[in-house]
Amino acid sequence: MNNYIDCMEYIEPLEKIRHQFRPSSYRFMIAESLVYYFSSRDSSLTIIQNNTNRVLRHYNIAPVSLGFVRNVLGRR
Repeated sequence: MNNYIDCMEYIEPLEKIRHQFRPSSYRFMIAESLVYYFSSRDSSLTIIQNNTNRVLRHYNIAPVSLGFVRNVLGRR
């Protein structure tokens, strides 16, 4: 649970400038940041995706696919 608290503290400053981005650009920026954040904590793509989607749902942002996580991390 501590990972989510750290992650949300990391995202809060980005929430303050949310209005400056188009919704699709903001979603991509946040999702990419979360993927990198969770990849530093775990190596399983599925766990990274689940953790990322959990935080995205908290902020009412559409979830990402496993393909998105693979592309961000450059894995196949």
